[in-house]
Amino acid sequence: MQVSYEFIIMAIQILSGIPLMAYPAILIANIMSIAAFRSGNVKPATSLREHIFRCFIYYSTFYPLIYGLSYWLANYYLEHAEYGHAILISTSPLIILLLLFKWSMK
Repeated sequence: MQVSYEFIIMAIQILSGIPLMAYPAILIANIMSIAAFRSGNVKPATSLREHIFRCFIYYSTFYPLIYGLSYWLANYYLEHAEYGHAILISTSPLIILLLLFKWSMK
């Protein structure tokens, strides 16, 4: 049984879209975190872990835009039969999100 590249890419895009279901709650929490960064009560980021945590906050805030762009680019490459590029672009938003989450929680 042969699995087509279109099915693999669609499955990856669905997996990458799962974090969007929790996005409303994540957005509210991220707005509060960003507001705390800008208040005078939080010291500037000094360690690599704090910088990675802030990158995670900003990346997860803009995840729908990044996901939409990767979805569009993956479909563009899929139409032009460049399956390797389409798979790489489809998986990159979720991989980056997971890596930033892992590194920010050490």
